[in-house]
Amino acid sequence: MAITGDLIYSFIVTVAFGLLQQIPPKTLLSAGIIGVAGRAVFLIGSYNGQAPTMASFLGAVVIAVLAEIMARWQKVPVSVYVVSSFIPLVPGLTTYEAMGDFLRGEYTQGIAKSTQAGLIAIAIAAGLAVVSSIARYRKAVATRKINKTP
Repeated sequence: MAITGDLIYSFIVTVAFGLLQQIPPKTLLSAGIIGVAGRAVFLIGSYNGQAPTMASFLGAVVIAVLAEIMARWQKVPVSVYVVSSFIPLVPGLTTYEAMGDFLRGEYTQGIAKSTQAGLIAIAIAAGLAVVSSIARYRKAVATRKINKTP
């Protein structure tokens, strides 16, 4: 039940952030589903013993792939999906706990949690960058093939 609740909350948060960012209404449902898919991959990775950084990277890759597919299908920019769908992966609790550790004077623990949050953020960015680079490369190759045909 906890996993189901987590995924439901992920959907709500993704859609709410999409509304806040004023993404087109026709993309809200699919953005929410993409956010849930990324969070589900993160949870599966976490429950199977993956480090939070690797689980976040895998979730980010899934989100980026689905965002690329949906953006082409609905003819909207990829950023419409990416911006709202990555919110369930953001390490907000880890960052919050790190700040609490600093305020309590537990600097070693605060630095460790801040580092973990930073690494998770880098993993999310790397997942997006890898998929985006591959998508751009494939588009460039396809464009070259079209231009070379007589």
